[in-house]
Amino acid sequence: MPHFIAKLEEDIGDRKYSILLDESTDISVVKYLGLAIHYFSEKSQKLVSTFLHLAPLEDCDANGIVHALKSSLHVYGLNLQNMVGIGTDNASVMVGSNNGVYKKLKEDIPALVHIRCVCHSVQLSVSHASKETMPRNLEFLFSETYNWFARSSSRQQVYTNLFKLINDGHEPLKIVQASQTRWLSIASAVHRLCDQWLELKTNFSLTKSSERCYTSEMLHALYCDELNHAYLVFLKSVLRLVLADFSMSHLATQCGQEQFDNPVISKRSIGSRTISERQQNLASDDEDGEDDLFLESDDDCIL
Repeated sequence: MPHFIAKLEEDIGDRKYSILLDESTDISVVKYLGLAIHYFSEKSQKLVSTFLHLAPLEDCDANGIVHALKSSLHVYGLNLQNMVGIGTDNASVMVGSNNGVYKKLKEDIPALVHIRCVCHSVQLSVSHASKETMPRNLEFLFSETYNWFARSSSRQQVYTNLFKLINDGHEPLKIVQASQTRWLSIASAVHRLCDQWLELKTNFSLTKSSERCYTSEMLHALYCDELNHAYLVFLKSVLRLVLADFSMSHLATQCGQEQFDNPVISKRSIGSRTISERQQNLASDDEDGEDDLFLESDDDCIL
């Protein structure tokens, strides 16, 4: 550790740098502040991003985080005034306009630049939109379907055997959890439930009788409601567009900085493409003489 500190201090010298910081809790429920540093290395003649420090947090408020940050910079002999930028998530303790970490650091460094995590912004937007517009029973469907299998290997095996019977020996993909701490994990959860809807419906029609479990009865009723299936088909299509819009490769090749900084532009872009796809599907249906309201392929969207 002393060798690493000496090498890093020598490499950075008195040059400018930026800090990425985030809170974390370990398995013993101890809070830490993780720090990464971004700077130009004279030795390597390139920009370097590397782990800096993992500082224990006594207080998890803005004052505690700022104190831990300044203490860590002191350990590495880094001048606070050379810090030109920080990157954080969008938690209120970090971005609060009155008592946030950035606000307090800016009092010491007036020219400090703050970069918020775009992934966190999109996650918060999707979560908020889902809670405001989607039926509450969908959240129950996501969580309890995952819990049904996650806590029982025997239930997983029963479902695997059923899935293979229906799908000519193919094994099912694992049901995943819609977590609030993993960016857009709801997209994977929606895809798995939507793609395995028939198999899950069949599974819970059997288990509600064999296990005589209230949760199984509730899940079976939800899977029998085709309106829930329609919601998932819609979510699957929209979330696919969200993921495409905010993947790093897409941002690097097609989206300019303006779109990166302005979620409204992306919202309009997603909306226009969603409507455009639906119009194309309707036009195609008219040509074929079809009148389908619900289309369930990856490229279709229900509006």
